[in-house]
Amino acid sequence: MTQPNLLELAKQGDAQAIASLMNRQLQPKGITVKVALKDACLQIMLESAQVPNQQALVAFVRKGIVGLGAASIERVGVSYMDLPGVITSAKLATQLFEKSKDYHVCPYLSELIKKNMFYYELSFQCFHKRYENYVFSTDLEEIIINLFPELKGKRLYINFDSIVQTIWSKAAQCSDEINEILEFPNNND
Repeated sequence: MTQPNLLELAKQGDAQAIASLMNRQLQPKGITVKVALKDACLQIMLESAQVPNQQALVAFVRKGIVGLGAASIERVGVSYMDLPGVITSAKLATQLFEKSKDYHVCPYLSELIKKNMFYYELSFQCFHKRYENYVFSTDLEEIIINLFPELKGKRLYINFDSIVQTIWSKAAQCSDEINEILEFPNNND
């Protein structure tokens, strides 16, 4: 299959084409990609003999998928089992940033980073409650409803996936804005 045809298929949401394009970039680094599209959710699994830099790979995958603009892909699946490691790493980076001299340089960016981290921590709390089969506490429900009024009236435990997806969508919006600011720092003086 030629490159233009492969790219065109990937833009249409073809899982095999997406996997082929990603494998071209990642296999030389010892990483193999498997992709599946299920119910408009793109599921991506990366395999490697050694644990690669997760943050760099997530950014690479996210940028590539967003760049395709495939209408058939409504969301990219994240393994709930990987969430604790991702959250821990991101929280540490956020805490280090908060202690750095750069934290006060751009207050808006600093608050955006804190808000983004909060969304991911909130999603982790939801995940933990569900994984342990605990009912959501009144405090947690109140926080979720205050942040996301569109979820009011939903039974949080029953609608777990849609709630986490709502939280992750908000976090992704923050991430996009953070990336925009960091890519073009002179535009935000």
